[in-house]
Amino acid sequence: LEDYADLAEGALALLSATDEPRWLRLADRLLATVLDQFLGEGGELYDTAADATDPRLGRRPQDPTDSATPSGRSAAAQAMLTFAALTGSAQHREVAERAQGTDQAVAPQAPRFVAWALAAAEAGVDGPLEVAVVGPPEDPSTAALVDEARMSPRPGLVLVAGPPDDDPVVPLLRGRGLVQGRPAAYVCRGMRCDRPVTDPDDLRRALAARRTSGVRSRGPARRRPAPPPGCARGAPRRATTPRRPWTRRRTPRGRPRTRRRRRPPCAPRSGRRWRARG
Repeated sequence: LEDYADLAEGALALLSATDEPRWLRLADRLLATVLDQFLGEGGELYDTAADATDPRLGRRPQDPTDSATPSGRSAAAQAMLTFAALTGSAQHREVAERAQGTDQAVAPQAPRFVAWALAAAEAGVDGPLEVAVVGPPEDPSTAALVDEARMSPRPGLVLVAGPPDDDPVVPLLRGRGLVQGRPAAYVCRGMRCDRPVTDPDDLRRALAARRTSGVRSRGPARRRPAPPPGCARGAPRRATTPRRPWTRRRTPRGRPRTRRRRRPPCAPRSGRRWRARG
């Protein structure tokens, strides 16, 4: 799984860098093999193919942890998410979200061992944003729009550029054209795009405007209660309340029991143990 997923992710990166559709076809074939050989009946991803697993193992291996390189499941989730953003495939998006959901049990306890999975989850929460640049490759305006999109810090941003074409190979470029004869950039999420822009500054503002639109709101911030007397910043650390006298109480068995004086809030704890008087 790791080999197929990493190679598919590399092919999608080459598509964004070179704008050659052949890399999308290669990624499509690799991910089709992942769906056919490495996907279980319940939607989980396994490290070995269905026809290459030793039956003596009893179960197919499945390692969710990342290290210096992503695990097979994390790489497959990122590749599926990027492929779904480029093609609009609901199946690849569903597999990516299901693979990310299995890492929720590991992330709170050992987040460093699922770092690549958390990066893919962050991209999924943000969209990921899809930027389609349409214009002649030799036009400087097209290169300026592409450079501006590449400098964006948005997690998992998917970028593809191409000349105006009635039937492009990349589905994200379909239905996108020039604006008044000038190269244009379309900022989309889920194949739904905003109004196209032709200026790099407008593209920067469009990418920044969607910074929090994919994050679920947590509601208004709660106000912290006021600190008790003696706990405010600058207040003396020692308690100023008078000491209470020590009292004795009787237990049901008749033995005396000492009740300790209650310590005021925020008073320093003393290392000395008090003894009952009398």
